[in-house]
Amino acid sequence: MNVKDLISGKYLSAKDMVGQRVLATLDICQIEEFENKNTGGTDSRPVVYFEDLDQGMVLNKTNLKVLAREFGEETSAWKGKRVLVTTHKVKTPAGAEVDGLRIEPWAEPVAAAPRAARRGTPAPAPTPTQAVTPREDLSQTDNIPF
Repeated sequence: MNVKDLISGKYLSAKDMVGQRVLATLDICQIEEFENKNTGGTDSRPVVYFEDLDQGMVLNKTNLKVLAREFGEETSAWKGKRVLVTTHKVKTPAGAEVDGLRIEPWAEPVAAAPRAARRGTPAPAPTPTQAVTPREDLSQTDNIPF
């Protein structure tokens, strides 16, 4: 049994994902309340859940903008869209470099068309409609000195 399985929380963390790129399908995005340890109050944050992952992902501004740019500003339109969940090195406000979760757009692979369909069928060779007459030899009458 893996220790990560024993201590995994309700939300994905960068520690869960280091070195991985997980293809996930978006399910719902909702606002959830979190305790603010600095003020003792609560903060509202967007959280996205995936159809194929057990944990939700708290969205920061960067990931929220990626989703809005790719799938539109209405979160209900995100359901069923596929993304890559991965980590990148990011700087904290204090300047330390840490792993942070990132959502990347995923483009479904497109099956290549058969070669003949991509290029089209070759046109048949043209059939001459009249005989081609040879050009007149102008090399002896040319006034150009070369």
